[in-house]
Amino acid sequence: NPFRSSTRQVFLENLSNDDDAHIIDRTSMFGGLFKISRRYGVYGLTRTSIDLDLMNSESKFIGMPVNRKDRDDFLGTKYGSPL
Repeated sequence: NPFRSSTRQVFLENLSNDDDAHIIDRTSMFGGLFKISRRYGVYGLTRTSIDLDLMNSESKFIGMPVNRKDRDDFLGTKYGSPL
């Protein structure tokens, strides 16, 4: 799709002592004019499943932050439930 691209980075091993396992999803639209970044914490991992929790979400338009939400903003909503 020429108007949208997505990347996913998985960080499960070789992390610093103060960092937990996590996954970062980044979506860029309209040639990078609008970007969304979401960070998921990994809370459970088996051979067949992974338990994720949305930790923060950030939207940017032309490089300027438009919307930022952290874990406390998701508690009690459908985004606060494990995926």
